[in-house]
Amino acid sequence: MSDASQKTKNKDDTTDQAQGLTLHAIWDSHHKSTVTLSKISRQLAFASVAVCWLFRQKDSTILLHGPVLWALIFALIYFLFDLLQYISAAYIYYAIANNKENELNSNGKKLALNEPCYKDKEDDKFPYLFLKLKVCSIFISYILLFYYYINMLLGCTNQ
Repeated sequence: MSDASQKTKNKDDTTDQAQGLTLHAIWDSHHKSTVTLSKISRQLAFASVAVCWLFRQKDSTILLHGPVLWALIFALIYFLFDLLQYISAAYIYYAIANNKENELNSNGKKLALNEPCYKDKEDDKFPYLFLKLKVCSIFISYILLFYYYINMLLGCTNQ
């Protein structure tokens, strides 16, 4: 690429940046961020369960009371919300695809996989609800583990 065309390209890039991102780019970034959030929070949930195991009693039983038990419960609740998020999203996309196929069939149109489909923002209500709940539950789990750990360091626990 010549220097002149490179300068023009850089100038165009700056102009595009000054005008802002496209809606498609914003949604794409949002999608990538939520996928990453789910992956990281799932790893944190597994780690939370492992930390609960580390805080077990000397006879290898998990503490049956207090913050460690509640941390474990919230970590397990995380997995429930994780599952519900993907079940609800799968059902929503199934319903959208099925409705579009039925619409095309009833109009006598040939089914095409590249046919544009649109969904309402309301369609994502439950997957986003479960995303928020699972992140909150793992956050609570870690607060409880941190609370227990600080108390253990201060000698306020009976372990």
